[in-house]
Formats: sequence, C-alpha cells, structure tokens
Amino acid sequence: MLEPGRFTHDAAEQALLWKIRQGLYPSVGAVRKRGTTVIIEDVVFPIPHLADGTVELIRTAARHGYEEAILFGHAKDGNLHLTITQSYNSQAEVDRYARFMDDMYAWWSGNTTAP
Repeated sequence: MLEPGRFTHDAAEQALLWKIRQGLYPSVGAVRKRGTTVIIEDVVFPIPHLADGTVELIRTAARHGYEEAILFGHAKDGNLHLTITQSYNSQAEVDRYARFMDDMYAWWSGNTTAP
C-alpha cells in the first residue's frame, strides 16, 4: 500500500472515495491498448489467506505481463476484482491468458481451503 489503510466517518470524504472507486473500471478502459478487452476477474479468498492471496495475485499478474492490473473490491469479505486488459488477436495472447488463469488457480488451490 502507498499509505496505511484507514477508516473515515466524514461523509464528504466517503463520497469522494466512493467516486474514485467507481472510476477505476472506466479508467482502465480509457487507457487500454487498441484491440484489447477489459476483463474483471472476481477472485475470492478465505479471510485468513486474503493478504497472501492479494500479494500473490498481483505478482502472478505481473509475471504474465499484466502490469496495468488494478485490484479493488470487497476485501472485508475476501472478494477482490482484478481488472486487466487482454488481447485475443493471436493464439499467443490467448495462451498467455490461459497460463495466467491456470497459475492463479494453482496458487489458490494449493494454499487455501475452499470455503
């Protein structure tokens, strides 16, 4: 994290933070490379595995070339939205996405107990 997490009871600050959160998906779409699709993967971790899972999710995305990945969601519930951009214009790109999904599942299934 760039700064420590915190809570606020200030209505104006809550409204601003919600507006920022709502703008994440359109922001990714606005800067994506031509010919790519914006994909949101919902990833769920049991709460005891959430921190490790979050770190590994970002590492896995980077290993597969998804440096633009944005992660947000409902962390207190263990549900995260991983937003990436993906091209399906070549078999190599389709294969890259398949390897990414396989790696995500391999980590999850080897390090968590299904809810």
